Amino acid sequence: MPDIPAIIGTIGLLVLTFFGLRFYFRRMRLSVYNGGWGDLAARHTMLGEPLGLRWQSSSVRVGAITYKNTMKVAVQHGGLYLQRDSFALNKDILFLPAAGLTLVSRHKASWLANAYCIFTFEGVDVWVEQPEADALLKLKV
Repeated sequence: MPDIPAIIGTIGLLVLTFFGLRFYFRRMRLSVYNGGWGDLAARHTMLGEPLGLRWQSSSVRVGAITYKNTMKVAVQHGGLYLQRDSFALNKDILFLPAAGLTLVSRHKASWLANAYCIFTFEGVDVWVEQPEADALLKLKV
C-alpha cells in the first residue's frame, strides 16, 4: 500500500520547486534580455558611487520590470541614480541625466497606488514614485 503522506509531500515539494525556479528564471530573463535595465546599463553604468548621495528605497519601473520597494533611488547631481537592492546579481548604479529624461505623464495617488511620473529615457520607460519624481522635475527646470 502506498504511503499517501509521503506522496503528497513529494508532490508539494516538486510544485514549490517548480514555481520558485520559474519565478527566478522569469525575472532574470526579463531583466536581462527584454530592454529596460539591460539597455540602459550598457551605456549608463557608473564605476563608483558618488559621494554624498542620499538613497531612498522606492518602487521604480524600468522598461517592463517593476521593482516594488527594492530599488534604491537618489535624485542629485543633475540626474537620477538607480541601484537594485535585494536579490540582484549585480549592484550596478545607473545614472540617468535629468536633461535626457522626458516627462510623459503624471499620475496622482489613489487607494491602489502612490503618486508617480512616467519618463522616457532613450526609448525606455522609467516610472518614478513621489517625492523623487518631483525632485527630478525640479532639476529639469
